[in-house]
Amino acid sequence: MNLIVNVDLDWGIGKDNDLLFHLPADLRQFKRLTTGRIIVLGRKTLDTFPGQKPLRNRVNIVLTRDKNRVLSDAIICHDHQALKKELLHHPGNSVFVVGGESIYRQLLPFCNRAYVTRVYQRMNADAFFPDLDSMPNWKKIASGPVLTDYSRSDENKTVIPFQYLLYQQIQSKRFGQDIPAHED
Repeated sequence: MNLIVNVDLDWGIGKDNDLLFHLPADLRQFKRLTTGRIIVLGRKTLDTFPGQKPLRNRVNIVLTRDKNRVLSDAIICHDHQALKKELLHHPGNSVFVVGGESIYRQLLPFCNRAYVTRVYQRMNADAFFPDLDSMPNWKKIASGPVLTDYSRSDENKTVIPFQYLLYQQIQSKRFGQDIPAHED
């Protein structure tokens, strides 16, 4: 499994159930990496998508404890065992964990690579991603140049510096072994 995340300088990923940044270049990168692949997300993350609908041209797997949640364009899994079983139906297809905070924390031990967009600003986040730089089992293996963009939601078009980073877990667990209890 892989994961993809956008973080600020404090590894913040969100505030008030929304992303901290809506950078057009980063959204294009997300689309490029995840189109045609499997994405695993939590219910709260799905609720932030346009129209609260699954993303097109991807297999959307929503991990939620809500037994009443029904989606016509997504696969619902209520626990990690169900997720493991569902992933067996898609052999050879790349899997990207796309959030939110709880899902990242639960599945991080099973991810091999982390595609991180590091935004060089500090925001007042209330949701965070684990600091991979302080984790001895994660190693930064690639760094792109520092780029700039502006947030779609910023009418002033403030220039925001960011960088694409790639981390590799030195030894990830095989999904299905030591599966933790699911939290929503």
